[in-house]
Amino acid sequence: MNKNRNTLLFCQSLLLVFFYVTSINSSLAAKAKAPLAGAKSKPYYESPKSHFVNLLAGLPPCSLEQLTKSIAAKPHKAMPYIQRGQALMAGGEDAEDDFKKALSLEPNSALSHIAMSRWYQSQQQWPKAFAELQTAAHLSSDEVANKTLWESAFLHREQKDYSIANKQYEELLKRTKNNQERASLLFEKGETLCRDGKYKLALECCEQALKLKPNLIDAYSCRGLALSQLGKINEGIADLSRIIALEHSADPPPPHLLTAAYTMRSNLYKVQGKADLARRDQSRSLSSQAELLNEMPFRSSKP
Repeated sequence: MNKNRNTLLFCQSLLLVFFYVTSINSSLAAKAKAPLAGAKSKPYYESPKSHFVNLLAGLPPCSLEQLTKSIAAKPHKAMPYIQRGQALMAGGEDAEDDFKKALSLEPNSALSHIAMSRWYQSQQQWPKAFAELQTAAHLSSDEVANKTLWESAFLHREQKDYSIANKQYEELLKRTKNNQERASLLFEKGETLCRDGKYKLALECCEQALKLKPNLIDAYSCRGLALSQLGKINEGIADLSRIIALEHSADPPPPHLLTAAYTMRSNLYKVQGKADLARRDQSRSLSSQAELLNEMPFRSSKP
């Protein structure tokens, strides 16, 4: 019994690592193109950051030289500074001066405060980052305020402030009427509860999310973890198998999600004493991990 419990705890810690990878590498997640067996619509892979305010929405890619010329042409507008600051950050450069300049030009602009928050986030100055998001929410329309609150909830979860994150997700659920967005919020809340070890509540959130959006593939991973931690091993394996079944479809799961599914299922097979199946999944997990490392976005070594 202790051996099985230890294996489950090890499995839990591994999957929580992959939850983190899923969150910080949202660029790896995308809408799928192939039908999900047993569902009426195509698989959907959640990308948390797609729900945040996009400061560059609708703007064409520009070089730093072009952005500097744009600033020269409109020196009293905040947006050119925000654009250049974003480009500098993407290249690992210091963007603080540009964002502070934007804020000084338009102190009542929600976008200026969001940009400043993004800089503080990159420097891990979390109190300042959260304060800027809070100010932006007060200054913005309902849509931007909701996106800002979503970003705040996500960041609190990544900082392991699960209580605050859950309260903010709950507030967003009260504000949100669209069932597709509610499904994403319920999944995000369920993942937060899973990380906090509240598996029964996490399971309830995942169940609600999947009722609204049966093709939300990430929710099967979260529900699989919750079920296994509640002792429902076969049901957990079934959820993870749903993800793995899409591996060779027209639009397979991204590597981080597939790796998590194989790793989790391998450990659950170990609990059941199915050594051959566990070894097979472990081998496939290692192959998927190699692909995951190849797709990890480049991270600058600059502070």
